Amino acid sequence: MRDALPDPLAAWLDLQDGIDRQAHLRTLLTLGRDNGWEHAVKAMDDTLEATGGLDPASVELQASRLAAGQDPIEYDDPIDLKRIRHRLPPLTHTRRDDPMKTNDGIERLRADARSLFISTATIDDTLSWATPRQIDAIGRMLRCELDNRDTAKRERLLRRARFPVMKTLDGYDYTHVRLPDGYTRDQLTSLEFLDHAQDLVFYGRTGRGKTHLATALGVKAVEQGRAVRFCQTAELVLQLGKAKRAGSLDQILKDLARADLIILDEFGYVPFDID
Repeated sequence: MRDALPDPLAAWLDLQDGIDRQAHLRTLLTLGRDNGWEHAVKAMDDTLEATGGLDPASVELQASRLAAGQDPIEYDDPIDLKRIRHRLPPLTHTRRDDPMKTNDGIERLRADARSLFISTATIDDTLSWATPRQIDAIGRMLRCELDNRDTAKRERLLRRARFPVMKTLDGYDYTHVRLPDGYTRDQLTSLEFLDHAQDLVFYGRTGRGKTHLATALGVKAVEQGRAVRFCQTAELVLQLGKAKRAGSLDQILKDLARADLIILDEFGYVPFDID
């Protein structure tokens, strides 16, 4: 129905909760059937403009007068409620605007706009003239842009991490995992060691899930928006040696320095170049 309603009426309905909005729409459909759609919409629009709300009895009286070709009622005059045919059950409560919902939406819009580097002056100017429906549309657009940027960032981080196989912590078997005394699994999986710049060393026999666990933690770091580099240790040593001989070592080191987490896999199998 939205496109068939005047903007002020649609905007006011947007601000109502589900119960109130359904009741008003039922009134509109009933009056449209009995008095004609145009008369029902105009009756609602006129009543809202005159009274700031939509009392079903007032709207029904207005629609019936319009359908009969009579002048719209002047709301300074008393309404004869005996003339109203009560077709709908009474509303359980009457509510106008929900200021908390409105304020929350505006604050969310402000935060999203600032995240996209839109100036406060531009935000204030837009809010000064935008209708509630327009504010909702603008807020949805900003949120969609931020979500798309967030998705693109994580895809970019995943490509740069260069995980050989994607692994997650879902269903991971901790049977063979023994953590140091005082260190819990929650501390491990929360990635708090990144915030403290701590190193983790996974050691044990082949096939115990060391690479799986390291990769899964790296994927979780990417999901949090952190930069990760996954390297086969022997391969990284060869790259560093080659870059040093070619005079481009600084470039590789700068890339590694930008990472929040570096995973060195298969650390103990190949003797390393001393340098």
